[in-house]
Amino acid sequence: GTVFSVSKLVSKTGIQHRHSTSSATSSSGLSLKRSVAFANHSGKPSSKHLTHSEQFRASATVSNTCNSLSFLRKQFRDRQQCFSTQQFMSSDDDTSAEHLFNMPNIKKETARLTLRTHKKIGKVSTRIRAAEDQLQKIRLAIDENTSMDMDDELMKQLESAPSTFDMEAYQEELEELQCMLQKLNWLEEQLNTPPLSKKKSLLTADEITTLLPKDNVGQQIMDYIEELDANKNKEQEKQQRIEQDIRNKRAKKEKSLNMKENNQQNEGGRLPYRRYYTESNVEIRVGKQATDNDVLSLSPEHRSSSHWWYHASGCPGSHVVLCTDVQSPSEEDILDAASLAALKSKCIGQSVIKVSMTRCRNVSKPPGAKPGLVQLNGEVKTVSLRKADVEKRCERLEKTVVVN
Repeated sequence: GTVFSVSKLVSKTGIQHRHSTSSATSSSGLSLKRSVAFANHSGKPSSKHLTHSEQFRASATVSNTCNSLSFLRKQFRDRQQCFSTQQFMSSDDDTSAEHLFNMPNIKKETARLTLRTHKKIGKVSTRIRAAEDQLQKIRLAIDENTSMDMDDELMKQLESAPSTFDMEAYQEELEELQCMLQKLNWLEEQLNTPPLSKKKSLLTADEITTLLPKDNVGQQIMDYIEELDANKNKEQEKQQRIEQDIRNKRAKKEKSLNMKENNQQNEGGRLPYRRYYTESNVEIRVGKQATDNDVLSLSPEHRSSSHWWYHASGCPGSHVVLCTDVQSPSEEDILDAASLAALKSKCIGQSVIKVSMTRCRNVSKPPGAKPGLVQLNGEVKTVSLRKADVEKRCERLEKTVVVN
């Protein structure tokens, strides 16, 4: 008889074997497997072909399976739609849950808004009274003016006086504030009388309506709360803004420091001192600021223990290091270093300036001392300089300065 391939039958009907998810699918799949198994073990024809009668039974089984799968697909789509609807409804419930009324915060915010509105009304009333007084003075001045021409001073006063538009704007602002104050007073009265005065927790809109069903008072309270924006904790928002500003300033400062460090790395590194050179080509290092002074005076990386250290006596100033290890530097080198120490100090206004001179190994940092403050031990010499000589000598030294 006529035979056809099982693979062709499956491909024509579009059936794909999947895991069964229901009893209908299981029974249909089982019938199909039995039909195929019968055809495979019948002996005639071959295991891959079916006869006409077997083809009919297989077609019926396939049709039932397709119907079952269509039914299951429809059920699955309906279940998905139901689930999405439940999700939508739950999101609506979450949204409605957000509309809670925090009664303690509302009472506090209402009192704050009432006080603030009183202050605004006072300021607007003061502006209105000042404008009226100014206009009244101008009217009296105009009435007293007997000449036909108005003098310049009176004209300037008239031009600077509030216009009719300004007065109307002031009056409208005053009326709005008075209306707002009236609502706040009514709302504060309702919140401080039973049953709301006893509530110290969150309330929903339905609970407020249930507590105050008479004359629609509950709904009126909720409308005023929303209109006056009294359901927000202004103090908490203010604190959050302050904390955010602090975080922004800290981030900005860190970013600036990072950029500064990157620029220093790109430029080969920043040194804590400026370099000057004497006529005998001896290097003199002058600290840039207080923290740099500590680094220059105490760090072996920037000075040797046998170098000579200078500082103006008795007043704040830069630390100066003469980079030479000789026992007795030349007089010119000593005067150059001492002049820079005098110039970079607050003693430069004096006619005679005294500068301390010692070895760098005699300089130490007291525990807990502020930046730039050091202690001298051992032999300390004093160099006296006149202001005119300092300025003349430093004028030459400034031409040799190197900054990094």
